[in-house]
Amino acid sequence: PSDGASSPVADGATPTSARRRRPGALLAQAFALIGPSGSVPKLLEAPPYKPTDCLNGMRVLSMIWIILGHTFLMPTAISGYGNMQDVVESPLNRNAAENNPFMMTILSAQSGVDTFFFLSGFLGALGTAQEI
Repeated sequence: PSDGASSPVADGATPTSARRRRPGALLAQAFALIGPSGSVPKLLEAPPYKPTDCLNGMRVLSMIWIILGHTFLMPTAISGYGNMQDVVESPLNRNAAENNPFMMTILSAQSGVDTFFFLSGFLGALGTAQEI
């Protein structure tokens, strides 16, 4: 109905200025640090408060606990504890891991797995219930 100078492009066609954009420009914009879609402004803005934010923090702590446990327990050559006799104190082994609080924290990392799965399931179900 008008001269078409200010009307939007119809039928899914792109304007000529968008067609002339270089192929790498969209990729560069996706990884830009500054600008309207840059990473730095988004890092500095505070997200709105949600009552479940502390649960995400607990999930991060249990993830760190899991990584710590896997780091020391999976490769037994790194941790130095290759069998259960090295963990439990006995008359033959007075320098056992159960006397070391740091090592007991690593050995109890299974609790971190349980906590992580519980919190992830709860937050996922809560997010799904809020979307419905």
